[in-house]
Amino acid sequence: MLKLNCSVSEIVCRLAADFNEVPERQIADDVAGFIVDLERKGLLAPEQPGMRTGLLERLLVAWQSRVARSATPTKRKVPGFLLWKALVGLLVFDLFHFGNDFCRIHRLVQQWAVMPCIDADHVVDRVCHAVNFACAWYPKRVLCLQRSAVTTCLLRTCGVRAEMVIGAQKLPFKAHAWTEVAGQPINERRDVRKFYLVWERC
Repeated sequence: MLKLNCSVSEIVCRLAADFNEVPERQIADDVAGFIVDLERKGLLAPEQPGMRTGLLERLLVAWQSRVARSATPTKRKVPGFLLWKALVGLLVFDLFHFGNDFCRIHRLVQQWAVMPCIDADHVVDRVCHAVNFACAWYPKRVLCLQRSAVTTCLLRTCGVRAEMVIGAQKLPFKAHAWTEVAGQPINERRDVRKFYLVWERC
């Protein structure tokens, strides 16, 4: 998209459409960081036409200022152990064909125990961050049921009482699955409950 001279806002919109389960703010942040990294390495001219517009221009400027002020990398460190757990969870979902047997995945998530919490410091953010990376690196497209099942089980393993929620909207008909913690959707770019009527929680 950069070679096609797309603006930053166009790139973010296209990625948000392709990965609609990732928060748009996170996509914009990642795109900004990637562009700044290319500029630092001399692979992209900062003055390239069409690259910076509106809100995202300010985002890029803020990102560059943060990089300049700090000697250490500004990107969050990928939680390695959680990342591997998330990748294994996505793989198990496919290997056992849970996507073709809703009863099995429903039963599995429902029976998944909440483990005693050892390190609750920012655990929800760290799990969501790991799942986002796992979905990005996974060789197949990860659908919402797979993503929410893995996120819910991983959070429970880390001591968080999470729920997998399944809902649907009428027009146009569309089903969706997501994860909630304390009754609040997590890792969603919008309030899904405004668009989807809840069918089931497990």
